[in-house]
Amino acid sequence: MSLRRLLAAAALLGFASLVSAATLSGSARPNSGSVGQRVLGGCGTTVLTQSTSQTITALNSVSCNAGGVHTDNSYFRAFSLGAFPNGFDVCALQFGVEQATGAGGSQPVTVNIYANTGGAFPLGTRALVGTAAATVSDQSLTITEVAVTGTVPAGAELIAEVFTPDGTAGSNTFFIGSNAGGESGPSYIAAAACGIANPTTTSAIGFANMQIVMNVLGTPGGVGTLTITPAAVDFGSVLVGSTSAAQAVTLSNTGTASLDVTALTAPTAPFARSGGTCSASTPFALAAGASCTLLYTYAPTSTTVANQVLTVTTPANGSGTISLTGLGQTPTLPVPTFSAFGLALMGLLVVSMAFWSRRRA
Repeated sequence: MSLRRLLAAAALLGFASLVSAATLSGSARPNSGSVGQRVLGGCGTTVLTQSTSQTITALNSVSCNAGGVHTDNSYFRAFSLGAFPNGFDVCALQFGVEQATGAGGSQPVTVNIYANTGGAFPLGTRALVGTAAATVSDQSLTITEVAVTGTVPAGAELIAEVFTPDGTAGSNTFFIGSNAGGESGPSYIAAAACGIANPTTTSAIGFANMQIVMNVLGTPGGVGTLTITPAAVDFGSVLVGSTSAAQAVTLSNTGTASLDVTALTAPTAPFARSGGTCSASTPFALAAGASCTLLYTYAPTSTTVANQVLTVTTPANGSGTISLTGLGQTPTLPVPTFSAFGLALMGLLVVSMAFWSRRRA
């Protein structure tokens, strides 16, 4: 950032009256950590974002810092949930990292999710509904993801915060990722040591191009309910060395909101999954009222009883199970049988031989 821009921001915020030596300034250069956007895991069915672009621009963000080592800084996004009348269930927060450098190769951050009521942010009353502590390794120009869960109820505004605690002890430098690509809602910063006690838009402090990249991942509120039919599959007796016919298990969402299946145990021999309409990989979502099928087979290699329990995991209502069982049967050779006609011929042959013996005598 240019010196002139820093002085203009200082005049706006009255920095001259601060006792702290911290000032609002940008990064001097990207660090030597990893560069480029990360591949993110993702969760939920919906992404809330106000960023037109997910690109992280170098030397675009500012923080309250002293010589690059940051003080307490909070960065916010506020999301109206008018499109989600049943609220929103958060499962992760993604945020850009322009630069992160710590003496130990990493530094702590905290992500918070609030439900805001009584006025549009930054007014209103914020209630903390989800929080997670995370460690950010040294990196630059990336997007990172932190798992955090929280439910924002119907009628509330969803507020996401990334908080970087004072990094003096660890010589930590952190500049959140941003760009000037456009945003559908304002970016906010709060840093008491630089005179920003309350969340304030970045444009109001003279940095309109600092449009923070911050995305909330989750699922529209409501109740998704997992039903497994049948919950137990018995293949019965199956000949060793052969494979049973496929048996179907149906996963249904009998609730009123989308349901995420985040994990599904894969069967192991002698059981196997042979297809079905459910996604071959997780996570996948079932819309309200939707269902999909799983097909399983049994191919015994011994005459012992085989049992296996598979777990279906959803964040909405915990885990369900599918029980598989089967018995291997040894193949047997057929036992020859004689018909009544065959017995009669044998008896006649015996009588004929006896008669012939008497005549020869």
